[in-house]
Amino acid sequence: MSRTPPRPTSADFFPEGRNAPRQDFRVPRIGVERSLRSRLLAPVKHGLVIPLTLLLRRRPISRYLAVEADPRVHVGCGPHRIPGWLNTDVHRQALLNRDGLVYLDMRRKLPFPDGQIAFLFVEHAVYQLRLDEAVRFFAECRRVLRPGGVLRIGEANLEFMVNVYRGKHPQSEKFIRFITDGCHGNSYYSACIVVNTWFLNWGTKFRYDPETLGWVLGLAGFDKIERVRVGESSHPELCGIEGHGKAMPPELNEVETFVLEATQ
Repeated sequence: MSRTPPRPTSADFFPEGRNAPRQDFRVPRIGVERSLRSRLLAPVKHGLVIPLTLLLRRRPISRYLAVEADPRVHVGCGPHRIPGWLNTDVHRQALLNRDGLVYLDMRRKLPFPDGQIAFLFVEHAVYQLRLDEAVRFFAECRRVLRPGGVLRIGEANLEFMVNVYRGKHPQSEKFIRFITDGCHGNSYYSACIVVNTWFLNWGTKFRYDPETLGWVLGLAGFDKIERVRVGESSHPELCGIEGHGKAMPPELNEVETFVLEATQ
């Protein structure tokens, strides 16, 4: 009678005993809520700062659209700004709408006319939206794209993370070490901690696999959806524009990230 093999233990991946007791051990902080200072300043930000920011961003957006024959918008750029693109983000660095960075909240109506944008790019940011917010965001992307325009999305793959937890991916050990060392410092190397970090940190609301993200794009009205490799595209403007591979080893980014292109 066959028996189900036991689930691999940490010793199977770290035979050198990487979880031996250490004097500098500390408990990782996962799912930490906003600070009291942030909560107290929120009414000021949303009641005064944001309305002023929305007013000030009109000029840089209008200026960019006036000079670009094929406007390209990078949504949720973080520190990765692409030359020749209108780089946008929701963080405080974008509130002043200067130095090539414009404020944009993915949960709100996109500040562009119908059918004018040639390319939209969003990388590792859609997971910060609720599922219903993601549908509305993609519908807005479809509205502002010109006929034949392309939306390129890079997201972390839920399937990969499941395989990391189960120890069934060749890069499981390396990914666990990278996330633990980068996020928690001297802590316990654990697939469980890494998975919880992935789900509860960085403002995560919903994690995707390629099939589900394609379904959400379909709900938003896209019917031409193609999966492509990281860094590759049939459109030269979309080749090699990813920045997530600079935040982690490229070989980890290539297995963690999947990319879809949706054409208007």
